Amino acid sequence: MLPLSYITDVASLSAFCDRAREYPSLALDTEFSTRTNYFPRLRLVQMAAGPEEVGVIDCYRVPALGPVLELLFDHNIEKVVHAGRQDVGIFVRMVGKVPAPLFDTMVAASLVGYGPQPAYQVLVERITGRRLAKGHTRSDWDRPQLTSDQLHYAQEDVAWLPAVAAHLKQELAALGRTAWAQEEFARLAEPSHYLPPDPAQQYLRVRERYSLAGVALGVLRELAAWREQAAQAADLPRPRIIPDDALVQLARRAGGGKELAEADCPQSCRQYLPELRQAVARAWQSAGEATAACPPAEENGFVELLQAFVRSRCLEQRVAPTVVANREELQALCAAAGNGHEPPALPVLGGWRRSFIGEDLLALLRGELSLTVDRACGHIRAQRTQARRQPRA
Repeated sequence: MLPLSYITDVASLSAFCDRAREYPSLALDTEFSTRTNYFPRLRLVQMAAGPEEVGVIDCYRVPALGPVLELLFDHNIEKVVHAGRQDVGIFVRMVGKVPAPLFDTMVAASLVGYGPQPAYQVLVERITGRRLAKGHTRSDWDRPQLTSDQLHYAQEDVAWLPAVAAHLKQELAALGRTAWAQEEFARLAEPSHYLPPDPAQQYLRVRERYSLAGVALGVLRELAAWREQAAQAADLPRPRIIPDDALVQLARRAGGGKELAEADCPQSCRQYLPELRQAVARAWQSAGEATAACPPAEENGFVELLQAFVRSRCLEQRVAPTVVANREELQALCAAAGNGHEPPALPVLGGWRRSFIGEDLLALLRGELSLTVDRACGHIRAQRTQARRQPRA
């Protein structure tokens, strides 16, 4: 384990960053809290550079992170993260641009056979043999004084990243997939990757939405969209604006055509009654629009067929299926083929994914491929179909 530098003042931070600047790669992690805010409240920044030490920076005590930001936005220094969207997103919101170049060990591992979204602890154990403690995964990072166990956990969360990244780079090179990973990391460096969630889709986060239908579901969509915008504007957690169960109750009442009354709202959110009524009015006005609690069921098995084909090839080639194509993409492909339209611009039809399987998916939907099961290994194989004979005149 690398020695720990717990940094609580600007002088120590500057000295650590000066040492870190000497290395071409920097491992990065953060600890933050969202208990009292919508946007993550940064508590710790952990960095490991070279074999010397791990710096754990207490953001509640260090008033400015200028030296850290200089490192993160230095294009000559690679930033190594694990499942780094939230970590990177904090700095995107802070500065307005993405710290790059990036190397995400979760993304890299999913391209070389470690499965979909492999956990950091799993990678560390499989690659280095070190078993990490998991006790502080949901720790209270808001507390004024952090414990030694919390600091040790924070240190371990970044200390093994350099070794994991170095091993994964070797595996990517051995499989000829370095370019695949670079393509994925370039996508992670796009600012659009870190935009706040789409308010119109937030009703899909409400578990009890399945108990609603028709107008009531449309009301829930509008109420959840309003709550998302209000939570972002006030920088408060969604439940602090209005909890999910209250949203469902209001949607059920308004879905029956009843105007919301003050007594319908929990005490904590009655101040928002005018905005809630406006959201209900928007839902009533658009009551004719289609709103679904989940994607519509397929009338045939095309999507399931494509899913089986993708899974089989990914299993054979040691790639996580979730990285290649999700169900929504396959639904869109099938819908375009069924309507005789050109396929939409989807990730599975671009870059390395297109040559990996995208072209075969298109050919399959055009009837140019047939699928068979290889009994020797159990994988699904694609074969070119014979050209159809033209009928005689």
